[in-house]
Amino acid sequence: MRSAERSAFALTAGDLSLLPLARSDANELHALWTTPSVRRFLWDGETIPPELELLYGVDENLWRHCVACTIASAVIAYGCTDLKMRRIRATTDAANIGSVRVLEKLGFEFLEREMVAQLDTVFYELDACATAPRLA
Repeated sequence: MRSAERSAFALTAGDLSLLPLARSDANELHALWTTPSVRRFLWDGETIPPELELLYGVDENLWRHCVACTIASAVIAYGCTDLKMRRIRATTDAANIGSVRVLEKLGFEFLEREMVAQLDTVFYELDACATAPRLA
């Protein structure tokens, strides 16, 4: 995404501007997210790898209308094409069957299931280099 295109999507608040991420931001963002004081609140103190994690939320009125697949496909395509990410990870509550189905439909592979903060959680991964995102 070119600078002018990024600026078109900017959110501003006073002197601050929030811009969409670009590949050139990856190292700086990873450095911020792995700073112990920041990591303590974002990832419960866990060290995170420099990989893209798929995260989305969909209004309940839009469930079962392919919205989640469409959103996820767009994020995956951006991560693969623009950010050149090798892997994309995703987690969801094991009971969230809708999200599990979305991840599997998009080619994510199941990695593991474990209790995280007393929640039954499933972990998935997509090899973004080998698997082209499938649109819903």
